Amino acid sequence: MSGTYTSNKYLNKPEHGGDIGTWGTGALNGNSTIVDSSLGNVTSISLTGLTTYTLSIANYQNATIKFTGTLADQVVTVLLPTGVSGQFAFIDSTTALGTSSAISLGWTTNGVTSYVLTPGKTQIVNADGVARVWARSASPSMGGVTYIPISRWIDANSATLTLTSKDLENSIFYIYGTSSAGFSSFIILAFPNPSYGFFTFIANYSWASITTGLIAATVGGGSFIEPIPNQSVQMQYCVGTAFRDVAAAISI
Repeated sequence: MSGTYTSNKYLNKPEHGGDIGTWGTGALNGNSTIVDSSLGNVTSISLTGLTTYTLSIANYQNATIKFTGTLADQVVTVLLPTGVSGQFAFIDSTTALGTSSAISLGWTTNGVTSYVLTPGKTQIVNADGVARVWARSASPSMGGVTYIPISRWIDANSATLTLTSKDLENSIFYIYGTSSAGFSSFIILAFPNPSYGFFTFIANYSWASITTGLIAATVGGGSFIEPIPNQSVQMQYCVGTAFRDVAAAISI
């Protein structure tokens, strides 16, 4: 077939006067099949024995991509060609052989961000192929709660705790527990960059050796920090790279 192709779904754009007598069975029918697949088809990809997999045109022309097979105790990187954009539903139906087994979405050219899929879940993720950025598209569960003990910072021996994709399945975060003596009095809860949506924080924590301490939410460990006061409930809205208070914190 003559013509050029679109960058995201590889639809054929016939040239004027081209494909005479075959336009319907060529470009038109082919494009109709691709459009139908991009709206509702599911394609399955086995990742057994792989460490890297590059999505083909036939793969990313589908609305939903289902990963199957067995993952070794390591991260398998699934790459989308740079320049391809779109919203995809990913289903992780793989069997993990170790605690490090995971699927990470990346780019064929080093990207700005990657995205680690939550095992056993279906997630809607947006791909910006020009900026080479992956970002979660679906809103977190509005009724679910992620419980975050202070011990997670202590166990990691770090003042910054980066939330996992599993943590981010919910929009309510309950922070609790007591820090150990001598641990930092200022700790950070880091969200992926970029992040979007409303989040509620319930803070019920304390410090072992001091009377006051502070937790703050930030995006990607950046410089813009929004405090989460202790003994309070606070709703914040995140727009890309920064948090903003929706309302004043309510004491509990």
